[in-house]
Amino acid sequence: MLGSSSPRADVYQSGVVVTSICATLALLSTIFLLVTIVWPNRATGSLKIQAWMFTFFSVWVLAAQIPYTAFVATRRAKVDAFLGGVQLPPQTVQGALAAAGESDKYSSQHPGTPYGHSRPLSGPTLTSSLVVLLAIFPWITLVFTTALIVVLFMAARKRVLLETSSQIPMSEGEKADSKT
Repeated sequence: MLGSSSPRADVYQSGVVVTSICATLALLSTIFLLVTIVWPNRATGSLKIQAWMFTFFSVWVLAAQIPYTAFVATRRAKVDAFLGGVQLPPQTVQGALAAAGESDKYSSQHPGTPYGHSRPLSGPTLTSSLVVLLAIFPWITLVFTTALIVVLFMAARKRVLLETSSQIPMSEGEKADSKT
């Protein structure tokens, strides 16, 4: 288990948080889509609740993604190398990385590296690519979630306006929401 003293704990811990929040957003989206398909009337009654839930998780993604992106942009991975069970000195490891044309900076890892081709001393690693990709994809998630939030709030407002103008009976909770 990684503790706070580990050099990659900051990237690991904030990456787990970002991944968990994005997975929760995906799960909520799937649930709300299924509810909309199966029970459309119930789904339109909860548009404002859905919008607030997505707003909460979007702010949380933003709060977790900012430090994660900063860590990836400025920090270095800790690289340990062993030969015959003996750990090599950090200078030797850094020299080998430089000779192979590699770097231990997270930001210099290339997510587009094909996995079938590897160079001596440094084959592309799945984890280094995922570190960089996780610094990119949640920003895209934020853009689309922000658009979703705007659409949900507009739809909720339009529903309330339509119901008040047509005098369709509303539930007690919807009446309270429409007064605010």
